[in-house]
Amino acid sequence: RPMTTRATQRPGVFLLLAAVLLTVAVQPAAATLHPVDYLALQAVRRALTDLPGSGFFASWDFTGDPCGFAGVSCSGDGRVVTLALGDPRAGAPGLSGAFPSAALARLSALSSLSLVPGRVSGGLSSAVSRREQALRPRGRRPSQTDEAVVS
Repeated sequence: RPMTTRATQRPGVFLLLAAVLLTVAVQPAAATLHPVDYLALQAVRRALTDLPGSGFFASWDFTGDPCGFAGVSCSGDGRVVTLALGDPRAGAPGLSGAFPSAALARLSALSSLSLVPGRVSGGLSSAVSRREQALRPRGRRPSQTDEAVVS
């Protein structure tokens, strides 16, 4: 009599288990991140590049979880809350490119933004201003007691 195992005795159970494992393994990487935030991070990555000697974007591989990227922190509901672009260590070369201010405006949960000096140009200040206005309580004029939302 040939040797049998439980897997060969119950091929249906084995196939079901294999199908479940395969389904879990091929889930899109952005499943944990809000789709709008995912697209905004892609726009940031397309617009900015590492200056020679910088490896900041080495972890920005969109086949993985963007919440694990260098400089990205996410909330429990999958929204980007912190974006720290560039290596903050002294002497780090920084990034170059035109900052995608429209991408920043789409990060609705963003509460902290930092950008290491480099060769980044563009309308960063106008984008920050638009984010502050969007997050300011409606129907009120800003006062000195209002805290800055984007730091």
